[in-house]
Amino acid sequence: MKVKFIHESGHYAEIDTGKTSLAFASHELAKLALSDELLPHDLSKKSQSVEIVFETEDVDQAYAHAVNSGAVAVTPPTDMPWGQRLSRVRDCEGVLVEIASPMQQ
Repeated sequence: MKVKFIHESGHYAEIDTGKTSLAFASHELAKLALSDELLPHDLSKKSQSVEIVFETEDVDQAYAHAVNSGAVAVTPPTDMPWGQRLSRVRDCEGVLVEIASPMQQ
């Protein structure tokens, strides 16, 4: 994916996924918009009820890159019974991220 936009403050960025844009906001920026509705993640606790999934043809390489870049390993690349290869990491804020191959049709 390619970076589409990064605000000079570093509190907001967008990635061009091809069909859509994926936006990221810092907790500080989100608090301005959501006030008391924001519940920050905590690496010392299990992930809250949110998971983001990225599809890639090379799950092993993407997983290694994520872990080498500071993500916390959760599930190493594994072949699933339904034909998909997937792995999971937690980002620096504790968000659960699945890295998976496309579903076989």
